Amino acid sequence: MKFPCGKRSPEFRNKRIFSVLAGIFFFVVLASGGAWCAGAFYFTWDFSGVETICFALALTGMLIAGFFITRARWMLLVIEAAVLLAFLLQTPERRFASERWNIECRKLPAVGVLKDGKISITDIRDFHYRTPENFTVNYRSDIFDPEKLESMDIIFSYWHWSDLVAHMLLRFNFSDGKSLAVSFEPRVPEGKKGGCFFPGVYRQYGQMMLLSTPGDIIDLRTMCRGEDVYSYRTTAQGAVLKKIFSKIVRQADALEGKNEFYHSVTNNCTTGLFNALHEAPELRGFDIRTVFNGLYDRCLFERGFLQCRNGESFASLKSRSFLPGKSSGYNHVIQ
Repeated sequence: MKFPCGKRSPEFRNKRIFSVLAGIFFFVVLASGGAWCAGAFYFTWDFSGVETICFALALTGMLIAGFFITRARWMLLVIEAAVLLAFLLQTPERRFASERWNIECRKLPAVGVLKDGKISITDIRDFHYRTPENFTVNYRSDIFDPEKLESMDIIFSYWHWSDLVAHMLLRFNFSDGKSLAVSFEPRVPEGKKGGCFFPGVYRQYGQMMLLSTPGDIIDLRTMCRGEDVYSYRTTAQGAVLKKIFSKIVRQADALEGKNEFYHSVTNNCTTGLFNALHEAPELRGFDIRTVFNGLYDRCLFERGFLQCRNGESFASLKSRSFLPGKSSGYNHVIQ
């Protein structure tokens, strides 16, 4: 079929639209890749801010040139692929081979199983804080009997800048009065600041399963840092509770002799505990609130994993689960 002069067939127009959309997508990918590469230069390989800006400007120039010169597009793609390959070839063994860690995460707990099935743990952190930066270093050892496991609390600690993000911890309670707090955390190299999102994305931290006394990690957040902390008693009991505890201590023991990368999105304080928590059937399956983990407590409530009164709303449960501390005007300083 012939079309009048100046007219284009529908097939031609469709191909043209597809070509334009594909071109836009390709440039978005290149632009995003360039931004990621600049971040890798700064965070992963410790280039200075000026050097990183110069590198980012060079990539931007190639991206602009790519609108007119095909070779510039492919050169940019090759550079980005090379940076990505170099990043992926990093191993935690090489990255942290000679690393010295911040004092808060210098020691990792060591776990042993005794003949009677009890769990022996050395290097349980028991720091005594006056301020977040002023503390007395102390570690202790203890023996825990899984047969005396009574309950598990799940704790959410919120920073003041967002309710969408929180740090999640566990606390195991035993019938003989013992308690063990658990926190999956970044292991921070000496001289670097922990708790930052982008260094965690760019493999700047190792992993650690912190096993501590409740007076260490929980009081640090309530009394010293002034975070908003909520502690919920879970419904985990019996065999499920023992399996969660067993997986936690095994994971801690595995990390004691091996370096692994922490990741702010895929392997963080919440997802790092999922391997153990998924022993509870009601917690299996994906929920978007595992990403925005400040909302994950509501997810746990909806799945029936939190103990509550008959007919109690989540708002009521959360209100009475709040742990008083500096953020609520209780300014006691830990001696």
